[in-house]
Amino acid sequence: MIGLTKNNKTRKMGPKFRARPTALDLRFIGVPGNPDSVEIHVESTPRGLRSHPIVIGKSALRAMRKSLIDGIEAYTRDKTFGKLKALAELGYETFNILSSTHGPIHRERWRKLFEAPNDVRHSVIRVKFDGDFSFPVGLLCSSKPTTDQYKELVNKFIGARSVVINSLGMIHDREDDRNHVSVKRPCWVAHAIDVDVPGAGKESKFLGALEGLRTSRCKSKAELVEAWNSRKTGIIHFTSHHRFDVDSGQYVLTLSGGEKFGALSDRVQINRANDGLPFLFLNGCNTGQVLAGFPDTFASSLSPAFSSGILTTLHSVGGVDAAQFARTYYQKWLATDFAIDALAQTKHEYVFNRRDFSAITYEFWAMPEVLTLFEWSDDEEEIS
Repeated sequence: MIGLTKNNKTRKMGPKFRARPTALDLRFIGVPGNPDSVEIHVESTPRGLRSHPIVIGKSALRAMRKSLIDGIEAYTRDKTFGKLKALAELGYETFNILSSTHGPIHRERWRKLFEAPNDVRHSVIRVKFDGDFSFPVGLLCSSKPTTDQYKELVNKFIGARSVVINSLGMIHDREDDRNHVSVKRPCWVAHAIDVDVPGAGKESKFLGALEGLRTSRCKSKAELVEAWNSRKTGIIHFTSHHRFDVDSGQYVLTLSGGEKFGALSDRVQINRANDGLPFLFLNGCNTGQVLAGFPDTFASSLSPAFSSGILTTLHSVGGVDAAQFARTYYQKWLATDFAIDALAQTKHEYVFNRRDFSAITYEFWAMPEVLTLFEWSDDEEEIS
């Protein structure tokens, strides 16, 4: 395990053994000699099942992505069953187009592959994008949404049954220690906040009230960089606007007073050892999507060299909903120790217990297989 200690001192360990979750790998790979096309590969591990690759145009994928994102945003504005069913029908239509490329046998194989990891608490879908696009795999439906029962309908969405981990050019399937990361508990949280974001004050209040988190505000870039470089900081939480900055040619997250943190330009100020990188929660709009045709994202610019793992969003979020989700996620993480399990439990709480499908928007970016919290011995030397 990689942690924030000196000299590999003893710590109070959490669970020693944890079963590897059922995993499904999707790879969106560029086609040599045809830059406008993408080849999609699907493979189930550890069973070793796979489908024939699909070749499809990027423009078609982007059009499908826009329709799906428009659908989930329409639902979040008006959380009615009708909006949800319309999104499910769109998710199934898109799944059907992709899976039917090689005929009905191939479509059935796709359905079986995607329905195998059918419990969000035990399954992970790892998605690798090759370049200048991304796709909301979690919004696909693998079977036709004919039901009028809420729980039966939401269970058809891939993202309701699995935790999605996205990445550009890499998938965390390594067996070395870099895939097993720990964060000190109690957690020091640097809250990178733009006070002009709707709900920012409430989000700050929620974080500050959670037992087990020690939160400090970072309103300026200088404060954020200082916290990032401090090895006691285990989590950096952004409450910010996210956008592509045309002038600087990069993704940025806003801070207070008009400042902004550029993923490419400002990361050069971060000087922190790889054995203690912070977890990032990017609680802004579209932080997990490749936008503007730029072959990078805010998240990918900061992983894995500047973060241990990242939680992102598929579409526009904000206000009280984003603040409440953050509070619930940290409550689950503090209770369960494992970051991936915490997201699974939070999604299950929202989607199935609260009957609020909006939690589907949160997905990981470049996460290690195990990122967990650990209690540390009282006599252990703390790093400042």
